[in-house]
Amino acid sequence: MSNWPRFRTAGDRCLVVELDNQISRAVSRRVRILSEKIRPLPGVTALVPTYRSVVVHYDPLEISHRDLVREIISRVSSRRPAGGSTHRTVEIPTCYGGELGPDLDFVARHHGLTAEQVISLHSGKLYHVYMLGFLPGFPYLGELHRRLITPRLKNPRSVVPAGSVGIGGSQTGIYPVDSPGGWRIIGRTPLKLYDPGKNPPVLLKAGDCVRFVEISEAEYRRLSGLPAGCAVPLFKVIQPGLLTTVQDLGRHGYQQFGIPPSGAADHYSFKLANLLVGNDENRACLEITAIGPRLEVLGDTVIAVTGADLGARLDEKPLPGWRSVPVKAGSVISFFGPGEGCRAYLAVAGGIEVPPVMESRSTFLRTGLGGYRGRALEAGDVLAAAGAGREVAGCGAQPREVPPNMLPSREKPRLLRVVPGPRDDYFSRKGMETFFSSEYSVSIDSDRTGLRLEGPNVEHLGPAEIISDGTVPGTVQVPGHGKPIILFVDSQTAGGYPEIGTIVSIDLPKVAQLMPGDAVRFVPVTVEQAQSLLLDEDRKIKRWIAALE
Repeated sequence: MSNWPRFRTAGDRCLVVELDNQISRAVSRRVRILSEKIRPLPGVTALVPTYRSVVVHYDPLEISHRDLVREIISRVSSRRPAGGSTHRTVEIPTCYGGELGPDLDFVARHHGLTAEQVISLHSGKLYHVYMLGFLPGFPYLGELHRRLITPRLKNPRSVVPAGSVGIGGSQTGIYPVDSPGGWRIIGRTPLKLYDPGKNPPVLLKAGDCVRFVEISEAEYRRLSGLPAGCAVPLFKVIQPGLLTTVQDLGRHGYQQFGIPPSGAADHYSFKLANLLVGNDENRACLEITAIGPRLEVLGDTVIAVTGADLGARLDEKPLPGWRSVPVKAGSVISFFGPGEGCRAYLAVAGGIEVPPVMESRSTFLRTGLGGYRGRALEAGDVLAAAGAGREVAGCGAQPREVPPNMLPSREKPRLLRVVPGPRDDYFSRKGMETFFSSEYSVSIDSDRTGLRLEGPNVEHLGPAEIISDGTVPGTVQVPGHGKPIILFVDSQTAGGYPEIGTIVSIDLPKVAQLMPGDAVRFVPVTVEQAQSLLLDEDRKIKRWIAALE
């Protein structure tokens, strides 16, 4: 009897359905067929087809892990015909070597080839697009010529320029935006692989064919940008703070294009901020990092500040957190620096009004997507609120406050509960014991994309690479250097380093509040325990909302 499919648990909101353990067009076709069979299931929020698996994002409040597995097994065994689809061949003009391809010479030396031979082998094949991931529109292409198979960098670069053409193991691909990355860069293309203003927002899709065409450096040029806008004035930015962005609960359902969910890093504090001012939980708010902004209030409204204690002030007087506060036109909201935690949330009755992009108002800074003009706030910016009349009238007279039993704990070191896997079998017993028994500290090289950790090295059982597969916020990868990296809300949707575990949903807000130097420890739990914790939190919030009404 076949051992496939295999089900791997990735936290309490994600399931990886493996159909094989190889890169082949036959497996790729099976993946796409299964994706179409799973898509209509209730509770499924997004699907990411990969080389050999389908990554299923789901809402455990609508369907349990056990029921989802049962439904998928029934669909795997059904024999619904595939349906035909035609795919294109897309030519990718590429300038190889030099400043645009800094690893070309290394790849040549590693294989005993000349740079010209590497270019000839790389551009001489017709590649199949197996999947999109890691970044919005990043295509994983096969099959790379066997003489070009090259290991990834042990320590990934902090920035790889948009358009870079790279080799990672037996794969080749193209970075659509500036990004960290561990592939060997051999060239760059001027083509724009990702444009959020288009539908679909990506140039390539799974099943397409790609041919690289060599061009000279003189032929290499041209890329463009994007705009946005606002409505009824509410705040004027006097000082922007360190990093202040517009966020909602995220951009879900686009992971198949390599677009991460983004959204509020601390979803718990974000939701409560909205509920305090009478909004539904997904209205856009300001996410404030470490050092907050100085804002002039342009119209009477109601606000709430939750999350980290960053010294919030209203007209130079302390502004209480975790409760609704009416404010008048002409007042000034300010923050006096980091206290406890990393990120605070400022909600306003009606929500911040910015144009939705792909059904979300979240800011994804790496690609200039969504939020306020795709960027962090700057001095002089004017923010608007969405038709706030009902909400202001509804919560200004009777202040709302979060009860003490619902405030997040600030234990140190932070304990992060982790569901082991989906690739815990890539680590030795000693490596697993090290991971779960050691204390790690957050590196200064951390942001919304991911948090690098300092501490004992985690031992791999074999190779420190996998066939690139789907990832989710909270995935803990361990590259070849042995140091864990927590992927976060702006991280890639696929990656090629083994995932030792996935932080449970209820603990992701703790990750959002970590500052450089903070200590963390990992605690193993089952997916059933993780989902039970999530259900308990959901019930607690619903009881509080009912008490307010």
